[in-house]
Amino acid sequence: MAPLVSDSEIRSPTVGRWIPRVGLGTLLRPGRLVGHLLRAGRRLEIRIPKGLVGYALSVAAPGSWVEYGAVLVATHRLPVDRGLRATDEPTLADGLVAVRAPTDGSIFLCPEPEAEPFVEEGSEVKARDTLALIDVMKTFAPVRSPVAGVVERIVVTDGASVASGATLIWVRTATESDEVKPGPDRRCRTMGRSVVRR
Repeated sequence: MAPLVSDSEIRSPTVGRWIPRVGLGTLLRPGRLVGHLLRAGRRLEIRIPKGLVGYALSVAAPGSWVEYGAVLVATHRLPVDRGLRATDEPTLADGLVAVRAPTDGSIFLCPEPEAEPFVEEGSEVKARDTLALIDVMKTFAPVRSPVAGVVERIVVTDGASVASGATLIWVRTATESDEVKPGPDRRCRTMGRSVVRR
């Protein structure tokens, strides 16, 4: 079923229970399945329409009941004339680079419980700096920045499960005019509870 598209939002074409198939930071291209609407025992596919290419900024909660016209996915829209192909590197037109999960696992933004996070929004980073750790069966591997720049947005939360290829962090590539702004407080998990680090 074709969704309603309003600027950079994909909206529900009917009522039903929403089952998403994309997460935050997912690269969206025409024809991609973004989820299903369950209605009257039927599963209706919701796919990206022609002319929309971008990244998922927000996704409606899994299992939530949605009304006609409700926002299912909000996107950071990219210019269609960019010629984005399936093999393209996830670089946005305005200088943002998506840092993706190298494998399935749990993402940790801090080196250890109760420690300061590796980076915050607004942090300056160099190419190959560690931005987070990914845990696969108690083996931790660093997630490194592919470019020098400034952390624009951290998409994931500390301890979240992520799929291989999911966008974790957006880094704005460095320019001489970049000004670093202090980032917001980040929460790091510690033995089942969250600790705010300032």
